[in-house]
Amino acid sequence: MQTPVRDALHLPQRASSDGAPADQDAHQRRASLSRLVALWPAEIEDLSIAGRQRLIEKLERALRSERRRGRAGHWTYDLARHTQLVRAYRAELEALKAAKRAARCHGQVAIHAEGPRLPSRSGRRACANDKGRGP
Repeated sequence: MQTPVRDALHLPQRASSDGAPADQDAHQRRASLSRLVALWPAEIEDLSIAGRQRLIEKLERALRSERRRGRAGHWTYDLARHTQLVRAYRAELEALKAAKRAARCHGQVAIHAEGPRLPSRSGRRACANDKGRGP
């Protein structure tokens, strides 16, 4: 249930256990990323590990240039844009970590910049459901 303040400000709902506002969150993600960084729709829709890494790299470049403008005192620096870039960067970084964790838990091969890597067999558990049983 939403509060009147949340309704009045048109703030997004938090995801519930049934995942109902997931479409709303995806739409908000698409809209905010397309406003912040010049991206094709396919780049925003790509939720694979490699796609998220490319998106994070673009956000890092945009953040770097925004920081440079701010430190130089340039008239085009926008604190609101900088804050939105930081939030989007952190959200995408967390989503990438979750995707890598899920790939490791399900035994999938994770795609990295250096190439494909098999899940680790270092003795520590890959996910919470794993009981430490090795092959």
